[in-house]
Amino acid sequence: MDTIKKHYNLLLQMFKRSFLSFKTNFQLHLMFNVISLTLFILLTIFLKLKGSDEIFWHTSVFRLIGFILWFWVTLLLIQLYRTNANKNSLWKLSSTPLYYQLFSRLIPHFYSLYIHLLIIYIFLRLLSIDFNLSIVSIIFFTLMFTLLMMPLILIYFIILQLISIEKIFIVMCSLIMLLTTPIFWLPNSLGRFILLMNINPLYYTVNGLQSSYVLGYDQLFNTVIHVLFISIIIMLSIWSAYSYLGLKKLSQDE
Repeated sequence: MDTIKKHYNLLLQMFKRSFLSFKTNFQLHLMFNVISLTLFILLTIFLKLKGSDEIFWHTSVFRLIGFILWFWVTLLLIQLYRTNANKNSLWKLSSTPLYYQLFSRLIPHFYSLYIHLLIIYIFLRLLSIDFNLSIVSIIFFTLMFTLLMMPLILIYFIILQLISIEKIFIVMCSLIMLLTTPIFWLPNSLGRFILLMNINPLYYTVNGLQSSYVLGYDQLFNTVIHVLFISIIIMLSIWSAYSYLGLKKLSQDE
């Protein structure tokens, strides 16, 4: 009974911290939604006026979804850097379990992203273009994207504690995602190199969400890449948690 009560109180604290985080970073959330939705509406108007064919429509929306995800991750990295400016703050979280701390930081951002993706889904449904939208596939890859961000954010936090060039590191992370996911390039342009890209979990999630809006169930039944992705997630989670606990113990011993 005491354990249940303890976790109930922790959940209340988590949602309270999430609300405070959203309130503190309201301008970032607002900027993300306004810029992304404005770009989407302008793109739609431009393509409508231009009278673009179906292939160009699909390609444009495919790339825009990738850009929105990249933009969202970049803002998340900036916000996490701002809230974690104090060195060694990560190692001082002894009273609250780590997963509660991570969720309290991530929930407001994911909430904004989910609402954003839903608005785009509804908007595309209202268009006369033949989009093979799949809400099931969108939900699946959104959940996979959420799972991926948990260990990646923990690794990001750990590295921020250990280096002195945080701003350069943020730029590097942003560029890595921009160049390794289908935003400026399309998967069919890679040829045989596409097999190597499947090892990249960011490619899996971003391409999965992009395909869900344009190709529907195309990526949902590719069992091999799902197994590969889950294996990578498990390894990243174990490694990040082990590194965090080890480094935290060292900081406490000092």
